[in-house]
Amino acid sequence: MPLSVEEYVAQQGRVCPVCGCGGMQEERGLRIEDDGRARQLVICPCGASWIEVYKLVSYYGLETE
Repeated sequence: MPLSVEEYVAQQGRVCPVCGCGGMQEERGLRIEDDGRARQLVICPCGASWIEVYKLVSYYGLETE
């Protein structure tokens, strides 16, 4: 049985929600959508694929001259 969204988030996206391995590959090109969230395709060697959704929560390290 695949992980639920809540279980996947609790694992911080470190394991495939289908097979549980940690060897996923994030596809290049984080897409920022009109709702301000970013989305990225993730593919696991087991054949599963899904889209992760990211939300900006902060920034740090700002330097000015």
